[in-house]
Amino acid sequence: MAEMALLITRDAIGLGAFAKGLTAKMDLEFVGLPVAARALEEEGLECRVVEEVDLLGLLDELGDRLSVVVANFQAVEGVGRQFHSWQAAMRKMDSLIVESVARLATRPDRYAVFGNPNEYDSALEAWGKKGFSMDFKVGLASRALAAVAEFHSSLGRYLEANAGERPDVTALSGFPKTLSGSWKREMVFTQGENAHQMAALYGDFFESFEILRGEALNFSEVGDFSAAVLLIGEFQKPAIGMVQFGDVLAVSNGDSAATAWERLDGEKVRRFDGGVVIVNVTVDGDLARKVAGLKSATVIAPNYGEDALEVFKEVEGVRLATSKEGLGSEVMQQFRSVAGGILVQDLDRASVNPFEWKTLTRAQPLVDRWSDLLFAVKVSRHMRSSCVLAAKDESVIAAARAELSQILAWQRLKELSASVDLKGTVVAFDEAIGEVEILREARALGVDTILHAGWGEGSERENELLQVADECGLVLVATGTGYRRC
Repeated sequence: MAEMALLITRDAIGLGAFAKGLTAKMDLEFVGLPVAARALEEEGLECRVVEEVDLLGLLDELGDRLSVVVANFQAVEGVGRQFHSWQAAMRKMDSLIVESVARLATRPDRYAVFGNPNEYDSALEAWGKKGFSMDFKVGLASRALAAVAEFHSSLGRYLEANAGERPDVTALSGFPKTLSGSWKREMVFTQGENAHQMAALYGDFFESFEILRGEALNFSEVGDFSAAVLLIGEFQKPAIGMVQFGDVLAVSNGDSAATAWERLDGEKVRRFDGGVVIVNVTVDGDLARKVAGLKSATVIAPNYGEDALEVFKEVEGVRLATSKEGLGSEVMQQFRSVAGGILVQDLDRASVNPFEWKTLTRAQPLVDRWSDLLFAVKVSRHMRSSCVLAAKDESVIAAARAELSQILAWQRLKELSASVDLKGTVVAFDEAIGEVEILREARALGVDTILHAGWGEGSERENELLQVADECGLVLVATGTGYRRC
């Protein structure tokens, strides 16, 4: 008697071909939801149609004949957004499918439970003389049970935020009363930050990136990839950034990638060794020849021209990667381990809106300064604090970051001015300026426009800064928002 395959899947991506591949390896009969039956019919396979409400009774009916299960279910958040009331949403949640998966995945000795279309091809390749190995089925079961756990966790968060007499506004903002989740292990590193530390990567990192050539990533490079993509996402014009150890080394943009490259800090380019160069446009042969001269660089771009790939073929030590998609809602929060738990905060990805800024000095920004002001804010919020940077022509001219205080950061920028001309630059602070003497010193260096968070219109500190700025002929712009990044 043929074995049975239960298809309780909400989509038919790759399902027909997978079912046909299974029939070539084993004698199978299919039973499943209507969407699965239609997919198999297109491949010339028969499938008995069942409704979701009959699932639990069906499991008892199939008994020992059941051996393969293909299942997936709708995300709680997606269902919740479709309905005005939480009661209506709850009735549409895939609870019966989830309960069926939970029941079957606890018996990997009997069932192979597939929950992801990405597993179909590997499954057909993994088929051996005795069918699927126990290790393979245990891996399937572990991932299925993790998905079940996440479903129930998401369901709890949904009820917490939406049900009851008063929805929990804090939970709706992304901070539930109980935080839980699960991530699959993607990669194990030979070491972490130091040689004696173990480390691993969890989640879906490689759904966003693809390594085209070069060695596997190390621990710190994973962080560089994410930091680089978040940085380059700030710009609509062609832009180039350099990132190492999670910190921005240089960044510029322009009307073309060639212009952006020419605007990069030449000293930073000469000293660059082992970091990430990220570009938000297709890399052509000319840009490839420039980048190829860097030491041990990793290049990330949306695409590479054939002429660029030919250039890189002749260069050793350059890793090429593509950024397949932008980083979405999963990176909208930051997590930091602390004693006994974790700290969570929203990621600083709010839009930068210059219409909300205030210029209360007599002098107003020149027209060509606004693009530099906007550029400086976008870059400063990706640099470690305390941070002060000088920008001109939408490029970082000089920057002091990761200093213990604003005064130390400013002193470092003054030291850099010995070799870099700050005349006509915009200088941006990532917090409110604390010392009025900074304004006088900046003006003496040729700076004409300064941007900071501001102390609030009418406050004593702000009035004092405005008075000194007017005396010096400086433009002082207040964003109303600080961008400290510790």
